Amino acid sequence: MKEYNTEQKKQIIDFLKLHSDHHYTVDEITKAVSTDRGAGKSTVYRQISKLMQSGVIRRFETPGVKSFVYQYANHHDNCDSHYHLKCVKCGRLIHLECSKLDEVRTHIISEHDFIIGCGESVIYGQCTACANEGKNNQR
Repeated sequence: MKEYNTEQKKQIIDFLKLHSDHHYTVDEITKAVSTDRGAGKSTVYRQISKLMQSGVIRRFETPGVKSFVYQYANHHDNCDSHYHLKCVKCGRLIHLECSKLDEVRTHIISEHDFIIGCGESVIYGQCTACANEGKNNQR
């Protein structure tokens, strides 16, 4: 089946690529790319599904939220081999490629008989910018 490059698909990719250090819900993407030409929610869902299948975007589950979030993934082809950090304040998602965590992964496998799926692993906290902003507001 031939894959078409529609204007809506381009808008979604461009938006996610421009904001590649964040991830967004379907509602947020729909709001960002809505046009007079009908880039409505159903179109966004359809395009997101196709983009996920082709590996252009990745889907993450956020604890406590009933919807998935999506992020541009082409610049991180090896997402399954590293962890992710997510700022709970600004929503920034950091791809954490750190050899120190390989030691943790090895420890967990050998000592706890458990294999971590890195591609789905997200560690939640605050980025330094948001943490420092909170400190500045307390003064």
